[in-house]
Amino acid sequence: MHRFVLLVRDFIRVFRLASLAALVAGAALAGPAAARSGAADTCMNSDNVDAKIAACTDLLQGRAKLSKFDRAKYHGYRGWAYSQKRDYPRALADLDTSLTLNPNQFGAYGTRAGILKNIGEFDRALTDIDACIRLMPRFAPARSVRGDILRAKSDLDGALREYDKALKIDPTDLGAFIGRSLAFRIGGRLDEAEAELMRAMALDDRVAELYVAKGLLAESRQNIPDAREAYAHALTLPKAIVFANKHGSPIIDATRQREIARARLAVLDEAAKAVSSTTDKPSADAARNKVTKLALVIGNGAYRSASPLANPPHDAKLIAGQLRGIGFEAIEGIDLDRDSMRKQLAAFLAKAPTAQIALVFFAGHGLQIDGHNYLVPVDARLDGDRKLADELIDLDFVLAGLDDKTRTNVVVLDACRDDPFREKRVKVDASGRSVEVRAGLAPQSELGGAATSGTGMLLAFATAPGQVALDGEGGNSPFSTALARHIATPGLEVQQMLTRVRSEVVAATGGKQVPWSNSSLLGEVYLTR
Repeated sequence: MHRFVLLVRDFIRVFRLASLAALVAGAALAGPAAARSGAADTCMNSDNVDAKIAACTDLLQGRAKLSKFDRAKYHGYRGWAYSQKRDYPRALADLDTSLTLNPNQFGAYGTRAGILKNIGEFDRALTDIDACIRLMPRFAPARSVRGDILRAKSDLDGALREYDKALKIDPTDLGAFIGRSLAFRIGGRLDEAEAELMRAMALDDRVAELYVAKGLLAESRQNIPDAREAYAHALTLPKAIVFANKHGSPIIDATRQREIARARLAVLDEAAKAVSSTTDKPSADAARNKVTKLALVIGNGAYRSASPLANPPHDAKLIAGQLRGIGFEAIEGIDLDRDSMRKQLAAFLAKAPTAQIALVFFAGHGLQIDGHNYLVPVDARLDGDRKLADELIDLDFVLAGLDDKTRTNVVVLDACRDDPFREKRVKVDASGRSVEVRAGLAPQSELGGAATSGTGMLLAFATAPGQVALDGEGGNSPFSTALARHIATPGLEVQQMLTRVRSEVVAATGGKQVPWSNSSLLGEVYLTR
């Protein structure tokens, strides 16, 4: 997400340059001048996206007559603000209107290109960024964005050429260095990837994403001390960075990068404990062994304080077998308590930086607490004696640990089979704050970044958010039965596969259960060809 914010930060400068001139020229426009000037300033210059949206909306819906160019401008700013909230449909609608009213706004073309890249519409994104470049050929960030789009289309050589063009225009373009590092890492040119990160850090050493990228690069080389150092440094950086410039001071929120750094450090700590507790030390060759497709498969059914489930162990074994049949290395766990789940998860996440595809399948109880999703180990009690972190596995932690722009991640949850702790209130932390347990899982909004064709995150639920899935009357759940039937189909794209699974589950349950998914995948992803 940080890379996209850097892009729109630079494009917004153009909106502001044009808008400042318009404010001076338009001081005598109809309507209350002071009110309009204040709303216009907020619409154009505020770093608070909600305030920006409200101000732009007031201007667009007000009774004062606006020129076509003012309407174009305010739609453009509101579209930018919606893009920051990842409300891409509204952002695109505003940007489309803005460019219809005034087709000479290179910033609007650039912002729309970034959104189209993020939703996988690469050809349209290229058309927009080319229009942006035609209007402003010496604007370096536009070349960097063109490189990002080509990288998303797996044209690494073309992407590198665009980044080089950006750096010839502006040798300090941070986005070009970040893009080059990612392209080199995807292509296996790790020394060059690290060199680009170092150049970017020399430009601005406050950017947490750079240190997270350095840590992931170190992990892929099995250089754990350097990875730890990079992640630890990321956690010392500000939670938000203000990039001050004369056209405004956009704020870069580093929250997600800090979550990734914290998760990776926890994974490395857990993996180190697992190694130190066994007499069989991994060899150097084994440590460097890479795997193309990696899976973690867990089936929990023998719950001690919640209602037991008959099918999850069978479901996990069924799915693990199917995955191994199509070339996955599958780490499998059955009826795991929290300590065992943590160890299995750490082993999986520690190996994930070397994989091209990482897949998690969990069958068992899942629940939402305070709007966050959790996977339930078999020994969970939620009796108020222990805080939440000591009882459950936080799904946000799993997703943060997987968040890597160079890998495809698929998380499949055949969970929330009923409400395992009905009408419970649980302690969230040491402060004693407690919240209510709710049935089903909540929608998951943070799915991480994506950088190349086939990367990003896909999160698949056995049923819709807040709804309860069925355990099934046979040996397997309806969802796992359908998933096993289609997951190993050669040449079937993963989202098409889930569509088939959804149709089959709806038919098998008489419409009582409707599987649901959320995706930030770019391009088509195939689990097997």
